[in-house]
Amino acid sequence: MDLDILKDQWQQHAQEETPVALEATAIMTIITRKAADIRQDVRRRLRREATYYLPTLAVTVTLFLDGVTPVRLGFAAGMTVLLGGIAATLWIAQRRIAQTTLDGSVREVLTGLRSKIDAAARAYLAAYVVTFICSGALLVGIVWWRQGPGFAFVGTLACAALAACWSYWSGRAYVARLFQRDRSNVADCLRQLNAQEG
Repeated sequence: MDLDILKDQWQQHAQEETPVALEATAIMTIITRKAADIRQDVRRRLRREATYYLPTLAVTVTLFLDGVTPVRLGFAAGMTVLLGGIAATLWIAQRRIAQTTLDGSVREVLTGLRSKIDAAARAYLAAYVVTFICSGALLVGIVWWRQGPGFAFVGTLACAALAACWSYWSGRAYVARLFQRDRSNVADCLRQLNAQEG
């Protein structure tokens, strides 16, 4: 169709006093389907994030190629607990989102989904920051144990504190980007619902 014809039709519809509106039930159906799609998309994203940490856990096995020592065993156990904790946090978050019911009112579905997404984001950020804090504390403890208080200890402590701060700000930005599209989609659905109810 010619572009000028399209423009004329658009202007004609824009000048109508009573634009054609979809029926309320059709709009509710569209919003409900959108909510189900958002829920599935968030679950898929969380599962994918969890799988990112599994190869790192597998690397810990290579520590024992030259033999098993208490230090290597402790390091492997620490890595497994920290990174496994992040993966478990993500897996639990996606399970909670899966349990979000779609049987209630459309507004309840959307607000429940939004709160679950926000909770998943907070849990991911917390697990990420805790990983850096625990790693830094372990490193500081090793330096204290081997060299005692001194320049090396103070420097390690300062670096650990900076790393913890960096993990918070970088993790916060990453999590915001990770869930930005889903939060935006939920907000759009709520705006459509408010417009329909208004």
